[in-house]
Amino acid sequence: MLVFVGDIIKIRYRNIYKIMKNKDYKHPIDSLSSVVKTIGKDLDKKEIEYILNEIGGLVENGGIPSQEKEIFAKAHGKLFDGLIRLILGGHEFVDPSRIKSKFGNSLEEGLPGSSSCFLNFAKGYWTFFILLNDLRKDNHQYIAFNMLSQIEVTIASTFFPTPGPFPKVAYTEKNQRRFLSKFDIDIDDFMKGNPVLQKKSRSPLAVLIIMIIVVVLLILIFKF
Repeated sequence: MLVFVGDIIKIRYRNIYKIMKNKDYKHPIDSLSSVVKTIGKDLDKKEIEYILNEIGGLVENGGIPSQEKEIFAKAHGKLFDGLIRLILGGHEFVDPSRIKSKFGNSLEEGLPGSSSCFLNFAKGYWTFFILLNDLRKDNHQYIAFNMLSQIEVTIASTFFPTPGPFPKVAYTEKNQRRFLSKFDIDIDDFMKGNPVLQKKSRSPLAVLIIMIIVVVLLILIFKF
């Protein structure tokens, strides 16, 4: 038994040594930490350390302790603002070619008629969406990951049709303008080149036009 246990320890030690020797290896929390520092450039050291804690403690204690609510809110706000600015700028969180690999279409194919402003936004959002899925398995227990997931749901429910049990904020122009109002962006250009919003707004009109055509045809048929 002692020999067997000793062999296991040796094997594990060799595996750990190989991992440490591999300069490209990143522990899951290191990957999440890098993402947090990229997105939350305004976060201070204390806020970063706080959100890289596991969320289990908060759940076990029945929520965020009153003394931690302020740091939680500040960190969330800085992550939110930092992420939206990167997304609006078309930041590539992963290789954009992965969008087509995952969904079957590139952004240009899936969102024809987009302005460059909206296309940048879509690229930033969908590459972030893929990155979040990459991080989920090993990082779902951390406060930072849960914050980023909440922000992603907010973006999706405001700008893209969101299936499933997510809160459905009507993706109307009014809601989108309110969302974007605090950021440095040409909102009018964004709206004009937003094919998701245009598709929604065109649908009732298209139905009305079809109904009018049908009525006119029926009148002509019965008249003659």
